[in-house]
Amino acid sequence: MKNLLLLCYLAVTLPILSGCDLDLGSSFDPIEKTLYIDYYREPCSESSTDLCFRTRFKDEQSFTLMSKPLKGFDALLWGKRYQVSVEVERTSSGKDASYTLLAIDAVEDMDPTINDFVLSLDMSSGILANNATDGSASSWLLARQKAFSCLADDCAAINNALATNKTIQLNFRVDNNELILQEVKCSATAEVFAAECEGVQERAWDIAHFKSDCGSYFPAWCHIYKDTAESSSNYKLLPIDIDDFSEPTYQWGKQYELRVSSIIEADSLTNAAFVEQKDVADIDEVFRTVMRFQPNNVAKSSQGELSYLGEIFDCEVNRTCTDLDRIIDDVNGSDGKERIVIIEASATTNDDGSDDTGSVKLSVERILCDALVADFKVDCIDQYDDVYWPVR
Repeated sequence: MKNLLLLCYLAVTLPILSGCDLDLGSSFDPIEKTLYIDYYREPCSESSTDLCFRTRFKDEQSFTLMSKPLKGFDALLWGKRYQVSVEVERTSSGKDASYTLLAIDAVEDMDPTINDFVLSLDMSSGILANNATDGSASSWLLARQKAFSCLADDCAAINNALATNKTIQLNFRVDNNELILQEVKCSATAEVFAAECEGVQERAWDIAHFKSDCGSYFPAWCHIYKDTAESSSNYKLLPIDIDDFSEPTYQWGKQYELRVSSIIEADSLTNAAFVEQKDVADIDEVFRTVMRFQPNNVAKSSQGELSYLGEIFDCEVNRTCTDLDRIIDDVNGSDGKERIVIIEASATTNDDGSDDTGSVKLSVERILCDALVADFKVDCIDQYDDVYWPVR
């Protein structure tokens, strides 16, 4: 009886199944996707002599190296960020196997002045070859694709890295699809590369009693600091905030000795976090700081005070409000252009026993220099050695 029932069940179900078009392979047919492509390429791996595109599938994702085959992408230029449509070939298990360019949907030209990048190159791999015909090492070929030239010191550093099989980090920008070397950032052997060019380091820093403009694209305050372990004792601009210190601990008019945990990438500081405060002292010395007035980005003084980037400066005490307001009027005029100003200022701590005891008062002592952006270095920076600015 059981065998008879089984035969009846199979007789009913098998025709139904055989009549269904399951087409299990259809879900793995080629599909179309949107792909975002970054404006430069990187070595596909540490030992590779090829360059790979940096891609992502969603606008909010980070770019990652694309190792799968890309077809029809040779015409894409450096220095441009693309949004493209691609046909995706898939494996029998449904995973992406390769991408073929169907259409370029959008192109963004990246400003080379603010979109430089660093490539880490293992010179033992052969990814960088001397391209100079006169033996000068003044021209190099990257991954048999992109040529670039170098100046004497950088050429010597690259040549040395090649001769000693070091990993070297080169800072580039792209202008009109041309690769332009800005500087050699760092080079080291594989054994010490992480310690010297990358990674987390604990450092001892002195933080000055005032800030100045960072000199970046938008006006912003930067700490003035020096690394006490470095042979040079000169202060310089710190291009990043210090986590758990810059806000809310730091006060103008106080000099700090700190221990910080810093992250180094391509021989540049990318992050710093407060570890310990070793000492702090009130400093009454007058300082020189840079302010940047951009059109419609700063208001004139009010009741003897100038508000700038979250700080209040007393400009009435030394009668500088009128001159500052004149500069701001020029900037906000019909033909207004950004102006950069060097002021001499002071920071004093209130200790009169009132409710404001411990607060810091910032005062403008005098205006030292005022210039348009194009003239600022020659007219101002070159005249004052104790003013901090990225380019001297």
